[in-house]
Amino acid sequence: MVEPADAPPPSPPLLPNPLLGPTEGRLRSLGASVIRRALSGHGARGAAPVSVLAAVASLLVGSVALGNTSARASTTNHHVAQIDRTPRDWFEHEAITDATPLDLPAASAPPAPAPPALAAAPPLQPHEIFAFAPWWTLAQQGVFDVKDMTTIAYFSVDVNADGTIAQSGSGWVGYQSQALAALVTRAHAASDRVVLTATCFGQHTLDQLTSDPGAPARLATSLTQLISAKNLDGVNFDFEGRGPHDQQGLDNLVGQVATQLRSSNPHWQISMSTYASSAGDPNGFYDIAGLNKVVDAFFVMAYDMDSPATPSATAPLTGPGNNDTVDLAEYRAVVPPSKIILGVPYYGYDWPTAGPQAGAPVTGPATPLSYAQIAAIHGPSYWDRGSQTPWTAYQVGSQWHQ
Repeated sequence: MVEPADAPPPSPPLLPNPLLGPTEGRLRSLGASVIRRALSGHGARGAAPVSVLAAVASLLVGSVALGNTSARASTTNHHVAQIDRTPRDWFEHEAITDATPLDLPAASAPPAPAPPALAAAPPLQPHEIFAFAPWWTLAQQGVFDVKDMTTIAYFSVDVNADGTIAQSGSGWVGYQSQALAALVTRAHAASDRVVLTATCFGQHTLDQLTSDPGAPARLATSLTQLISAKNLDGVNFDFEGRGPHDQQGLDNLVGQVATQLRSSNPHWQISMSTYASSAGDPNGFYDIAGLNKVVDAFFVMAYDMDSPATPSATAPLTGPGNNDTVDLAEYRAVVPPSKIILGVPYYGYDWPTAGPQAGAPVTGPATPLSYAQIAAIHGPSYWDRGSQTPWTAYQVGSQWHQ
């Protein structure tokens, strides 16, 4: 196999596009992220890349494509030490916020429960294929291909500072909708779990939530009711903050909630979304070793590792700074590989640049593009050996892009 060049020659040849493959047509309709569960591989820094079982797992339809994000713009980072921009900036770019209220009919009846074999199964499948269905995609849920999934996470309902659930906004409308009920029924017919994502992204709210001694009981009671009311199969926590001061409180919060949820149903799946660098960052927001004691799995948000100031890989496999190989090795040092779900983006960024050469100066801010938009670019593909990722350079009028 001939690799594309590291940088475009003066007249670059058209090479096979590594962005496209046998699943490209399916990905154009589905959208956002490949999500993989790390089951085997090398654990040492600098060793061969960690081997994972690959699985296409996206439910996001349309031009906005996110791996794991909130329903409103936020300043919280997925990689606090490295970047100051997250996929949430896409909401500003596409004007998808709670200022655009969701308009979906309310459900007339609960969705179908999980079939007995699924309801009695362990919380994780040996090959877990985890996908997010955000509220802004529910109108298109009828075209979601659910047959190859194992877990679908509805995204999301917001958690208040006292542990109650915010019963307003588009996420709440989506939770109550007939569209979600239909998705749950279809997913259960395909033997997929459907879990509820509970989100909290405000630092002040997180500080209060993790320090309130009454919050765990309130949150556990609320989630138990919400999961049961829609015949769901567990919860995904997506709490994103900064610094280590909430670590102990977060461990206590998630631990108490998980205990109460399992007392209601020991087969419910409990997962936690975490930053890709967290297992190697003792001064970060998450205590991975502590949370490992109480959750079934970690959804590792392995994206937006690039710098917004220069064209670079969104999720590098290798290279300086954070990359998949280093981050997975750090997780494997403290978490069983069977509990690691690697979230890999099917989106990227388009930088206007001064020229086609790798490293050319940028001339403006980056614009997020979905997989489908990137796949539609008919420029040549090149291979960055440092990050082991494909990229392209193309020209619109006199303006170069990478």
